[in-house]
Amino acid sequence: MPQQFEKNTPDTIRKLLQAGNTPLLPYEYDFLKEQLIKLGVEQKQLGKLLGQAMEQSSETWHDNAPADAVNHQSRVLSKKAEKVIEGLGTAAHVDYPRRGLGSITLGSVIGVVYSGETDPDYLLVAGFCRERPNIKPSAPFSTRMDIATVCSPLGAALLGLGLGDTANYMVNHNKVSLDVASLHQLQAEHLR
Repeated sequence: MPQQFEKNTPDTIRKLLQAGNTPLLPYEYDFLKEQLIKLGVEQKQLGKLLGQAMEQSSETWHDNAPADAVNHQSRVLSKKAEKVIEGLGTAAHVDYPRRGLGSITLGSVIGVVYSGETDPDYLLVAGFCRERPNIKPSAPFSTRMDIATVCSPLGAALLGLGLGDTANYMVNHNKVSLDVASLHQLQAEHLR
């Protein structure tokens, strides 16, 4: 079980990252556990398929394409599992941010306007998962959003900023600027 942290503030998130932890919101932790279970089920199914492929007659053992395909898929699943285990292995469970918190932290949903644009794009600042949570349509923010993890250049640049602040970060040796146009904090009741 990951360590529990009562506060979800930019300073707490920075300290966790500096200590080598992966801060996770409750939905992220649950998602990663579910993914690991699904990958285990898929691996068992592949094991059965491999057994069937190996039972083919001895005439085809030297050119057993079905077994090769299963072995390849097994390696793909192993890579996925490694990524999930990495997130769970260094997980630090962080509660949803406090309502009304005026700065961007893990679980902030923000509207950002990129330099030269007028319409905002919406981002959820997550810890590890790039999967969007299933948000209720009644949430007080747009449900059309991308994910920026706190480990990404964008997420790191946003951490601690407030409404009206400007974030600057580098992408492929190019400076990108954006303004924080709206700020909400994700809460458990916003999720389905």
